[in-house]
Amino acid sequence: MPSKLAPAFGRLPTHLDLPDSDGVPMDNDFQIWQTMLLLNSIIPHLDRLHPDGRYHVTGDMGVYYQITDPPLQGCKAPDWFYVPNVDRVPADSGSRRSYVMWQELVRPDIVMEFISDKSGNEYDRTRETGKFWVYEQALAVPYYVIYDPHQVKLEVYRMSVNRYELMTPDDRGFYDVQPLRLKLGLHYDTVGGLTYNWLRWFRPDGTLLETGEEMLAEEKVRTSEERERANAEKRRAEQEKQRAEQEKQRAEQEKQRAEQEKQRADLVQQRAEKLAQRLRELGLDPEQPE
Repeated sequence: MPSKLAPAFGRLPTHLDLPDSDGVPMDNDFQIWQTMLLLNSIIPHLDRLHPDGRYHVTGDMGVYYQITDPPLQGCKAPDWFYVPNVDRVPADSGSRRSYVMWQELVRPDIVMEFISDKSGNEYDRTRETGKFWVYEQALAVPYYVIYDPHQVKLEVYRMSVNRYELMTPDDRGFYDVQPLRLKLGLHYDTVGGLTYNWLRWFRPDGTLLETGEEMLAEEKVRTSEERERANAEKRRAEQEKQRAEQEKQRAEQEKQRAEQEKQRADLVQQRAEKLAQRLRELGLDPEQPE
């Protein structure tokens, strides 16, 4: 599409020149929490995946794919997207206001859209402007995710021979997202007071990739359980100690009784010997039967 902006700037516009908002707020609370869940859980994973720190992941940011007038006609704002191998912060500023393809030169690996109305624009294949067409043809994004939380309908498209192909989930309902070395699926939970089937990342073994807050909560539970186990073990040790003391006391009592029995037996023996001696003195044989 011919540019009407370049002459005005005398150069190609950058993210500093282009609008960073269309003035339309994020649709609802679900989208805010959903975006944050996906972001907060995956950032530590991406830090390990990109030890050089070169990646960009965000939500509801404009992606400029062509120069138009007005500028926003050449822009889409995915609800969530990830780009590998780009600087976190552009060299020309302290933050990225939008993602400009002719400036960044690296396409996103995955984009997501969360359905919040019945317009169906997530499936719009209109040339140059439709979301589906832009992600598939203009940007050629390898993975396109469409999630309708109200219908609990998750669709993951993967690029195949220049066209999107609808993926089939595995037997657990997960989708492999190979560039991220993760799986994508649904997890029923209450977040921010909202109970939904949330779109979440999962490790290759199927375990949930937790957010920092979730890991902290789990750590608190584990700490509480460990403390309870330690207290229970302490109680058991004290009970064992008490039982050992009781056994020791019983053994002492048995020993005392045995000593007392021995003393009584010795006394009886002494008396018997004295009696036998007296009988002998009287000329009687104590061994002689009567």
